[in-house]
Amino acid sequence: MTGPERPRTASEGPTTDPERPTTKSGRPKTVTERPATGSEQAIRDWPTIHENVVRQFRGAWDNPDPHAWDGFLDESVRFVQPMLCDGVGPELWWEEFARTQVLLPNLRVEVLRWAGSEDTVFIHIRFAATAGGRPLTWEAVDLLKLSPEGKLLFRESFFDSSHPRQPSSAAPAPGSPGGAPA
Repeated sequence: MTGPERPRTASEGPTTDPERPTTKSGRPKTVTERPATGSEQAIRDWPTIHENVVRQFRGAWDNPDPHAWDGFLDESVRFVQPMLCDGVGPELWWEEFARTQVLLPNLRVEVLRWAGSEDTVFIHIRFAATAGGRPLTWEAVDLLKLSPEGKLLFRESFFDSSHPRQPSSAAPAPGSPGGAPA
């Protein structure tokens, strides 16, 4: 057959194009001959989505308020979090964060590092607050699942809720290693 080939449909499977870049092994990269939808284009830019979500996450903690995260909470977001109620929806977050602010009014978070892969972002954070007039710190890792539009669909926080601690200059707690017997 001479002349240009007809475009392939997605159901006919991928084709290779010698004009396209090659893989590390020298084979042409596989491409699909149909335009990407808006959602697929967003999926291709996960690194930008990750950066935007981390920027919003950090910004919300810079000036914490129950509604500071509203810009990226999906209506059906699910929360799994130590020391707070697990559940679904922004309303749960608003209630739980407001309750937390009563107990720890100066609670702040520092983003230590983060990593993302496709719809998942891990954010390593350090909490700092004052409880009973004494400083308190602990670290956590938040696992976030995102939509292609950058909305938070799921958050699970991982930390040892039995050991939020005072900074190392404070005396060890009774019953802890180095502390008085319980």
